[in-house]
Order: sequence, then C-alpha cells, then structure tokens
Amino acid sequence: KIARLEQSIEYEKELESQKSINAQEIQKELERINKEYKEDSLKVSQISSSFSKLEKTIDKLKSLVNELEQGLNTVEEKLKSANERNESVTNQINELNTTVETESVKINVLSKQLTKIDDQKRTIKNLHEAESIFTQLKKEIEKSKEYFNTQSFETITNRLNILGEKLVALIQEFQTIEQEITENEGQIKLSKEILTSAKEKIDELTNDKKKLDKQKIDLSNEINTYKQKINNQRPSLQKLELKAESDRTTMSA
Repeated sequence: KIARLEQSIEYEKELESQKSINAQEIQKELERINKEYKEDSLKVSQISSSFSKLEKTIDKLKSLVNELEQGLNTVEEKLKSANERNESVTNQINELNTTVETESVKINVLSKQLTKIDDQKRTIKNLHEAESIFTQLKKEIEKSKEYFNTQSFETITNRLNILGEKLVALIQEFQTIEQEITENEGQIKLSKEILTSAKEKIDELTNDKKKLDKQKIDLSNEINTYKQKINNQRPSLQKLELKAESDRTTMSA
C-alpha cells in the first residue's frame, strides 16, 4: 500500500510538473503572439498612415491629370475651330482670286475692244457735235427767214432737211456701236470696282489667314506641351495606384 501511495504521489508530482511546463509554454506562446500582434499592429498602423498619405497624393495627381486633360480638350477644341476658320478663309481667298482673274480678263478684253473702236468713238462724238450745230443752224436760219425770198428759203430748207436726214441716218447707223461702247465702258467700270473690292478683301483675309496660321502653330505647341505633361504624370500615377493596391491587400491580410 505504501509503495502504491508513493507511486501515486510521484505520478501527481510528474503531472504537476507537466502542467507547469505546459503553462510556461502556453505563456511563452501567448507572449510571442502578443508580441507579433503588437508588431503587426504597428506595421498596420504605419501602413495605414502611409496609405492615407498615398491616397491623398494619388488624389492630387489624379486631379492634376484631369486638369491637364481638360486643358488639352479645351485647346484641341480651339485648334479645331481655328482649322475650320482657316479652311473657310482659304476658300474665300480662292473664290476671290477667281473673281480677280475673271474681272481682270473681262477688263482686258473690253479695253481691247474699246481701243479697236476708238475711231468709231471719235466719229460718234463728231456726229453728236454736228447734230448740235445743225440744230442750232436750223434755228438761226428760221430766225433769218425774212432776209430770204420764199424760193431761196425753201431751197435752203429742203437742202437742210436732206442734210438732216442723212445726219440722222448716220447717227442711227452708229447708235448700236454707241450703245455697245456705253455698255462696255459701264462693264469696265463695274469690273474695276469689283476687282478693287476683291483685292482689298483678299488683303484683309490674307492677314486673317496669317494670324490663324500662327494661332494653329501656337495651339499645336500648347497641345504637345499638355500631352507631354500628361504622359509624364501617368506612369507616376499608375505606379502609386499599384502601391496603394498592394498596401490595401497587406492591410486586409
């Protein structure tokens, strides 16, 4: 009985010793877990703080890129408008150049025609002067009727009538030519006015086109600057977004 009791006491001692060892191991494990928890908590806190700053940086960078893209869109719209106006001005200049060529040819042709009929112009002028003189002469003779005998007056009157009829016939013969000359001179005057107006408008539009050409170059350069800035910022933004995603995954884990 004493031996069995001693065995039982020894067993109890071993059991207590084992419990003590187990308690110490559990304590150590708890301390390790607690230490890891504190380390992990510190890391999470640091990552969270860094992540918060990172998100703010990303937001600022996104805002900058969006602002650049909006600026780019605005300038591209301006360039589109400048191109449309430039095309319109170019078309107007081409149309006016056609007008200048047409009117110049017209003036040249009509001027040559007038040069060729200079003799007829002088003849027509002389005929009208003769008509005026003849009318005046008839009036003067009519006033001097009392100084002629009846037969002489009739003879003079008949001859004057014959001469008047010939003069009228000549004037009628040249009337078509005179009308043509008048029309040509009127057309030349009109064409010169159109030509002068077209040339003035061409000068004005040419100046406008020079300004538009310069504006197009300036806007193209501005667009390239915007694109370059956007292309410079995009890789940085993508890199930061990848890091943020990695930090987010780390915190979730």
